[in-house]
Amino acid sequence: MSSSSRGTPSPWDTVTADSSGASQVVELQEAVQAFHRNGIAVILDVVYNHVGEPNHLFRIDKLYYLENNPDGSLTNWSGCGNDLRCGSAMTRRLVIESLIHLVTHYGVDGFRFDLASALARELHEVDRLGAFFDILRQDPVLSEVKLIAEPWDLGEGGYQVGNFPLGWAEWNDRYRNGMRAY
Repeated sequence: MSSSSRGTPSPWDTVTADSSGASQVVELQEAVQAFHRNGIAVILDVVYNHVGEPNHLFRIDKLYYLENNPDGSLTNWSGCGNDLRCGSAMTRRLVIESLIHLVTHYGVDGFRFDLASALARELHEVDRLGAFFDILRQDPVLSEVKLIAEPWDLGEGGYQVGNFPLGWAEWNDRYRNGMRAY
């Protein structure tokens, strides 16, 4: 219910979800359509394991949205020191809804997840049967797209090559490095 329906106007009442006037939105939609016309799938490289500048999240709720060590310092599974806490329901919702938006609004065909092991951490351990994977598998939109994992992070037990759930493709860094060395 908007605040204006309760009699109190809100600045959010004038905000619209229609972003058709934004040229970047139209340009990405047209680019995806052009790739599709030429038989090319569009896979977006997404980074949901950390934030670039977490200061605004500190004001919202540092303990909820960012991973913290027992001493209160931020974890560093990503190498950036500001890892998103995908084990929290609202952070997962933020990630899932943004993925759904990218598929339904822009038409992308899938995602390559940077440091995907960090997304599956629950209670600081990588859980390949965890909530993040369950939601992706059960969602009617996301269960139909291509999912590619960079299957590691810098945390303990973070190297998960070959351990992602069915339906996921994985990068294999040892194979890549072997081919580079050849």
